[in-house]
Amino acid sequence: MIARAVIAVAGLVGAAIAGAALVREVLLAAQAGVIWELPAWTSWLVSDSGWIRPTVAGVVAALAAIVCGAAALRLLRRRSSGVRRLDLGESNAAVVVEAATLDRLLAEVLHRQLPVLHAVKVVLCTTGHAYSARVLVQLRGCCDLLGLRTQVAAVVRRELRRATGLDLTRVDLDVEKLDVKGGGGA
Repeated sequence: MIARAVIAVAGLVGAAIAGAALVREVLLAAQAGVIWELPAWTSWLVSDSGWIRPTVAGVVAALAAIVCGAAALRLLRRRSSGVRRLDLGESNAAVVVEAATLDRLLAEVLHRQLPVLHAVKVVLCTTGHAYSARVLVQLRGCCDLLGLRTQVAAVVRRELRRATGLDLTRVDLDVEKLDVKGGGGA
């Protein structure tokens, strides 16, 4: 959350500065008689007082760039990757399950238990040692989406725990299509 805020603020400030510089350059190029002086606060940076002020400004800018870069890397590393297979059990008695098999199992159970779902696709993901699921659905009609998300999460968590013993930290519901047939509606 903090990383996104830092990147967003840095992006907005950078866009504002770039926009102001663009307007200045366009105005100076359009009319030769216009004199646009630099703001007074920049005089401390470009004055002939030595090398200390520009060096400090450069170090501050470099630190700001490092913080923004670190925040961006943190966001990129946090992305979850799709699970290809699960190694369950211990090293001397391991069970290997293909994730596609579990995805199909969960999709079938969801389709059977929640008739409002027309088509279902489940994708298991992992971030480190934590597992999450992304459920992509097509709905047959309008319904309470928050209530449906709660039902889908409960079914997916229960069935995955029953089949593998794993607990999910997160279940996301993505509605890809909503089929509403017939007239009526508000």
